[in-house]
Amino acid sequence: GPPPTEEEGCEVKSLFLLASTFGADLREAQGTCIGLTAMGGAFGLQGASTGFREAQAAIPGFLKSLALEWPEVFVKSIDVDLRESPEYLAPQLIAEVMTQDRTVEVGYTGRGRSVLVAVESALDLSQDPAVRLSPESVMLVTGGGRGITSAICEEMVSRYDTQLILVGRSPLPAAEDEETVGCTAASELKRIIAGRRQRRGELVTPNSVEDEYQALVRARELRVNLQRLSALGARVEYHALDVRDARAFETLIASTYERYGRIDGVIHAAGIIKDGLVLGKSPESFDEVFDTKVAPALTLARVLRPQTLRFLAFFSSVAARTGNPGQADYAGANEVLNKLAWQLDREWPARVVSIGWGPWEERGMAARGGPELRRRLRQAGLAAMSVQEGCERFLQEIAFGRKGEAEVLIFAPHDAEDRQILSVAGVHDVP
Repeated sequence: GPPPTEEEGCEVKSLFLLASTFGADLREAQGTCIGLTAMGGAFGLQGASTGFREAQAAIPGFLKSLALEWPEVFVKSIDVDLRESPEYLAPQLIAEVMTQDRTVEVGYTGRGRSVLVAVESALDLSQDPAVRLSPESVMLVTGGGRGITSAICEEMVSRYDTQLILVGRSPLPAAEDEETVGCTAASELKRIIAGRRQRRGELVTPNSVEDEYQALVRARELRVNLQRLSALGARVEYHALDVRDARAFETLIASTYERYGRIDGVIHAAGIIKDGLVLGKSPESFDEVFDTKVAPALTLARVLRPQTLRFLAFFSSVAARTGNPGQADYAGANEVLNKLAWQLDREWPARVVSIGWGPWEERGMAARGGPELRRRLRQAGLAAMSVQEGCERFLQEIAFGRKGEAEVLIFAPHDAEDRQILSVAGVHDVP
């Protein structure tokens, strides 16, 4: 397929730039911010009235986060069905804007007004598995060298002895420099890195030291995880490439089909977070977070062979469902995966699911987000899952999950059913 165009992401990225530019004035004026999308009037859950447009799909996640950052501003993400007449839609939209209702996500079709709700839905583990993995299965995994995904890869190899094709942006790490081996304290590691950069005559700034420190930590984690897989006797390939590079990623997928004749399952878990409020976030930071999630998902949708695929799982986040202050880019990007999953699950014979994960204890985005993020998640009633529980939940979802359940939330709250699926609740009148 063609490489991504400049237009990919432009709707949500232009909304981000507008919000960045006028946000301070909007907040001071206690103004209104409306995002209007055309995904069928139910945010893509019941089929879109236009073709899938990834940057539109991001807008609800972005605006749900913005509403939390700007409580003084009246924020709405309104989805419409373009097949409806303007005579019907215009009065509805005006009424929605005039209402005091603060529900951000609201859709309109000929049947009236609808909102999205997450409903409890436990898996039936007594039925025959819809997907069975085996030693013949070939699994393609982005982000598989680090975080929660590496734990899932270990579990898959232990149970099913699958062939793994791992893709990550970190280069395959060489042996670590003797100067830093065994040192675990961040402050000490940064002191060593700063001294080393000085001796080489390189720039020594907080950012340059932090970048090198993060690269060292990533290399360590990747090295340990690949050693673990090796100790399990795994058949594993690791490919270092930037999954945002559509041509490079397409080439790898094509060569995998060529060498193995199949790709049975795909996990797209690559992602980064660079938390920061919209009014302080740079366009470069926004693009990096957004594109790392979205670009490879679109490549997969374009070049996978759906007739022979068994499943495609996107790793999304509960942040996309609820919004999260400081994560408007991340929530928006994950909403693209959520809505793309609905589209592909309708069109492909394979099961396509986007899993909105709650936090995991030792690995993953929440763990890397530090104590402040974990505190905020606990306040929201989201206790962290253990790695073992998270792996078990994923493998159960792939084996026993059903087509038509394309957006699933899996988390560990204190006192509720911990698997929910997204659906549409029709409400016929504007409140």
